[in-house]
Amino acid sequence: MSERIIMHELFPEGIYVIPEPDRSAGQPTALHSPEKKEEKPAEEIAPVAFRGKNRQKTLVLYQEEGPLPDAQEEFLIKVLKAVGLDLADIALVSRGEYPERWVEIPAQKILFFGGAKTEETENSLYQPHKKDAAVLMYCDPLEVIMKDRSLKAALWNGLQEMFGLSKG
Repeated sequence: MSERIIMHELFPEGIYVIPEPDRSAGQPTALHSPEKKEEKPAEEIAPVAFRGKNRQKTLVLYQEEGPLPDAQEEFLIKVLKAVGLDLADIALVSRGEYPERWVEIPAQKILFFGGAKTEETENSLYQPHKKDAAVLMYCDPLEVIMKDRSLKAALWNGLQEMFGLSKG
């Protein structure tokens, strides 16, 4: 048994060191118990808000803050429907509102629409790849994809691979 465990069992209330009273003044000193510091309650952080129920553990992130504009949401719903999903199957999250905290949402598949261009994202656009326990796919912003036929095709090909759909 370690010394710490033994000390805790012998003195469950803890041990306090009481300084020697200053007897140079000739006055008796009253002993007092050490002051207890007030413990502040931990600040509660609200959970990350998202649309959908995340039934299929599919996280869809977009860059803008606030809700997705209607036209983009309608386009996204059509894309999801094509791979057999609906809003209840995903967690739709604004990366603009939760730049770091979106990682708190459990996900097996993650779609990034928009965001900062990095070498990793630039070289792997529309190409699903495994990272840790999830499959990721970086894409252009929804508003850009909606207007470009070749990007729609690239998105569709990537989604087919990501969700294990046969190409045809």
